[in-house]
Amino acid sequence: MEIVICPDIDAVGQAAADSFEQTIQRKPTAVLGLATGSSPLPSMTSWSAGAVTGS
Repeated sequence: MEIVICPDIDAVGQAAADSFEQTIQRKPTAVLGLATGSSPLPSMTSWSAGAVTGS
């Protein structure tokens, strides 16, 4: 486990999205268990933005 301290919610979302992406790059068959509700919205927003821009 890695503890990451971020300055704001946008940075938290980006750090989580980066972690998702690294996991999928390392293991394309990985199964991700993701939270529901409003808590994961910043990470989902960052992750989907990266998918749209290709980054």
